[in-house]
Amino acid sequence: MLMDVTETRRLQEQLTHHRRLSAKTEMAAALAHQIRTPLAAALLALGPVARARDLAPAQARGAQRALDAMRQLERLVENMLSFARGAVVDAAPIEVGALTRRLTDEARALVDGSEFELDFDCQADPRLIVHGNVDALISIMLNLVANSRQITQSKGWLRIATRHFGDYAMFRFMDNGPGVAVHDRERIFEPFFTTRGGGTGLGLSVAQAIARAHGGDLAIDPEYTSGACFELTLPARAAVEPTTERVGVAALIED
Repeated sequence: MLMDVTETRRLQEQLTHHRRLSAKTEMAAALAHQIRTPLAAALLALGPVARARDLAPAQARGAQRALDAMRQLERLVENMLSFARGAVVDAAPIEVGALTRRLTDEARALVDGSEFELDFDCQADPRLIVHGNVDALISIMLNLVANSRQITQSKGWLRIATRHFGDYAMFRFMDNGPGVAVHDRERIFEPFFTTRGGGTGLGLSVAQAIARAHGGDLAIDPEYTSGACFELTLPARAAVEPTTERVGVAALIED
């Protein structure tokens, strides 16, 4: 008697895989909590030093680089904790126009001083409303901007487009880098998976987790061939227009 155990074996492999991811996530969260307190103390102590006016230029640059490095570590810690929690906190209605304006300002500041070019093509209705944590959403988008800048060695370009499809607002991040290899696309959002030397493999995992916590998703467009294209979709609704119609008193009185 022969028995096909292919499906059973596949499910067992998936279960083992998820257990490994769960263990890694718990380890990352525990490590992040341990790092958070001394890091906060270091940032608090170094901040006034970096802002001091009596430092020599070389000392000022060194202090600023150290402060930037610690802030980067702080963002990494927050990423690990966000991935472990997988929840949206401090959610509020956000206009797509306001979200796009903040993204534009912060993305331009992020690439300022480099040859990396940013282009914006915003066609979604700016009055559309998404519900969520604006800081978390901006962090997703800036992560994608930083990834594109790094993969193109600060000499490429990134086009950010906004569109409205049905009940969703979409933000498309299209660059001219080498793209994502076909065999890596299924794993690109897996925690701790990275194709870059020195990468943590947490950025895209956290970004997708935050997008899904908002009821949306973050995915790669397999049909884009000029580089990589990441699509962030978020549930959106039309803004409620304030009524200007005045209702007469007589209309409110029933005969």
